Amino acid sequence: MRGPAFLIVLCLSTAAFSQPSELVSPVLVGYVTRAVSGSDFDVNGVRVICGPETRVGAPVDAPYGVSYTSGCPEAAPAFGQKIEVYGRLNRKQHTVVARMLDIKPIARDDIAGFAVIDAVAGRDAAAGTVEVRADGYRILITPATQVRFDAPLRSMADVMTNVWVEYDAKARPDGLFVARRAKFSQNLISDKEDAMRAKTEYDPTTVPSEARQNVVAIAVGLPPDPRKIPPWPDEKMQERLNAVGEKLIPEYQHRLASSDPSRIEFRFQLTDGKRWPWVLTLPSGIILVPHEVVERMENDSQLAEMLADAIACALEKQTYRMRLASVAVTTGSVASWAEFVPMIGGPAALAGIGSGTTQHVVVRKEEHQSERVSLDLMHDAGYDVHEAPMAWWLLNSRKPKPAAAIAVPDRAGYLYRVLAETWGK
Repeated sequence: MRGPAFLIVLCLSTAAFSQPSELVSPVLVGYVTRAVSGSDFDVNGVRVICGPETRVGAPVDAPYGVSYTSGCPEAAPAFGQKIEVYGRLNRKQHTVVARMLDIKPIARDDIAGFAVIDAVAGRDAAAGTVEVRADGYRILITPATQVRFDAPLRSMADVMTNVWVEYDAKARPDGLFVARRAKFSQNLISDKEDAMRAKTEYDPTTVPSEARQNVVAIAVGLPPDPRKIPPWPDEKMQERLNAVGEKLIPEYQHRLASSDPSRIEFRFQLTDGKRWPWVLTLPSGIILVPHEVVERMENDSQLAEMLADAIACALEKQTYRMRLASVAVTTGSVASWAEFVPMIGGPAALAGIGSGTTQHVVVRKEEHQSERVSLDLMHDAGYDVHEAPMAWWLLNSRKPKPAAAIAVPDRAGYLYRVLAETWGK
C-alpha cells in the first residue's frame, strides 16, 4: 500500500508545480504595431486574441513593479510598447491566442550625445530656459545646466538652429529631457569635409545605363562608386521622389544663404537597384534611391521615412564623423572602414564588420541617431510617423510579403521603441 500511495502523492505534487507548455516561454516577443483597444491590438503584425482566461502582467508603481489581472488589458497598450505573448500562435492566420501577456514598462533613460539643433521650441526669459530639439529629442536648457560655448558663440542668444550641441540630459516623465551639461559650437565646414563633398559631387542623371561596379572591390568590402549607379527611367516615380524629398528638407536649411558652406543642396535620384540595391547618402547631398525601394513602400509616409533617414545622415555629418572615428580603429579591421559611406536600407552598412566591434557599435549608434531625427523631419513635413517602422520592416525581405510574414529588423524595432518612449502620451 505504501508504494501506490507514494506514487499518488508524487503525481499530485508534479501537477501542482508544473506549468502548461503555453506558459513556459513566449511564442511572440515584439512591439505593439496596431492598438485600437485592450481587446483589439497587434504585436509584430500578429492579431492578439485575449479573453477572460488571459492573464495580464502590466507594470505599475508597486514594490515588485508588476500587477496581474485576468482578461484583456483594460486599456490599449501604447503603440511601440514591448510585449511578450504566451499562448498558441497560428502563423498562417497571423493570430495568437494569448494565455498570458507580459507587458513591458516604457523606459525613459537619461541621454547623452552630439547633434545639430534643428528647432528651437521657445525661450522663457523669466525662467531662464531654452528648449531645443536635437538628435530626435526635446532638450531643456535651464539655469542649472552647466553651459559652455565654443567661439565664436558666446551666450544663449547664439543658440539657434544649425548650431551643434554636445549634451548630457536627464529624462522627465513627459518626454522632455533636462540638460545637466551642454556645449554649443558653430556648424563649421572643415577643409577635409569640404573635400568629401567635392569628391561626391556629380550629376547622377548622366551616369550611363551600361555602367558597372567593380565586383572585386565590392567583394572585398570597398564602398560602391556612385558614378557607376545608373538612374532609373521612370519620370512619374522620380517626380514623386522629388516631391516627398523636398518637403522633408528642414526649414532652417532652406533659410541658409546659397553661399553658406553649411547649406546642403539635397538632390534625390531614382536608381537601378540591380546595380546597387540600397539607399545611398552622399556628403554632397545626393541621395540615391533604388526604384525597388519606392515600389515596396505602401504610402508616401513610408517613403518619407526612407528619405528622412537619408537626409538626417547628411545633416548630422555621419559620413565625415565616421571617417574621423576610423582613426581610432585598429589596423586589423576591414580596410573599407576609412572609406565608409553610410548605406541605408540593407545590411551593407554592417557587412564585413564583426558584431560587437568598435565599427559595429559606431554604425549602429549612427543608424539610431538618423532614425530618431527622421521622425522629427517626417512630423514637420506632415507625414505619419507611425508608418516609419513599417518602411524598414517591409524591406527586410528579398521579395514582397505581408509584414506579419517578415521578421522585424533592428531598425524597425528601434523606431517602435522611440515612438513609445519619446512620442507616446
